[in-house]
Amino acid sequence: MKCTIIYSVLDSQDVLTRQILHLSKIVPNDWEVVIMDDGSSPALTIPENTGLNVRLIKTLNFTPWTQMLARDWAAFRYSSGEYLFMSDIDHILTKEAITSIKNFNGDMMKFPRNYGVLNEKGELVRDAETLVSYGSSLENLNWVGKHENTFSIKASTFREKLNGYSKYFYGRYPGDDQDLIDRYASLVQQGIVSEVVDGAMIHVFPDPSKDVRKMFHSASRD
Repeated sequence: MKCTIIYSVLDSQDVLTRQILHLSKIVPNDWEVVIMDDGSSPALTIPENTGLNVRLIKTLNFTPWTQMLARDWAAFRYSSGEYLFMSDIDHILTKEAITSIKNFNGDMMKFPRNYGVLNEKGELVRDAETLVSYGSSLENLNWVGKHENTFSIKASTFREKLNGYSKYFYGRYPGDDQDLIDRYASLVQQGIVSEVVDGAMIHVFPDPSKDVRKMFHSASRD
């Protein structure tokens, strides 16, 4: 199996449903998707009969900010892929990015991202009116950026050379993703792993911190 797609999710049921419908349209049959429900209340569910090779795992963890624990659980306990694709639920994988991963044989790949949304049918929509209605400004419609929390990595590199995320960050925010990237960069300098390369464009919902449609959880648990 080439890749395990990992999303750690807290609440955000509507977005998860849209993501599953979207992934069922583009993910190869020999890939798997692992959804880590990181203590949602009520517990998350996934659509049935999509044909997607997907598992929903409940961490039953209700302490603050345990996304990195959930990602580690997925990578060490529930993943079969040679590669892992890790991201947040607001990031939208594309066919082009999947092709990038298929053809990749290095250690880590990152992905440029621009704005997009998934509608209720799991279809990608990127017209200006829709993006603005989800929180983008007209000035930022053509924004392109990257984020440390979205990458594809060789599973053996993540498990054996990085030993996953630092447990210091279980329950702490921020710094978790940057710590992983910094440790990876140190391994690059030592010649242990290959340089990070860029994959194809993916998409991200406009500014979830504004969350004008109230679709996403906040970073903390009260």
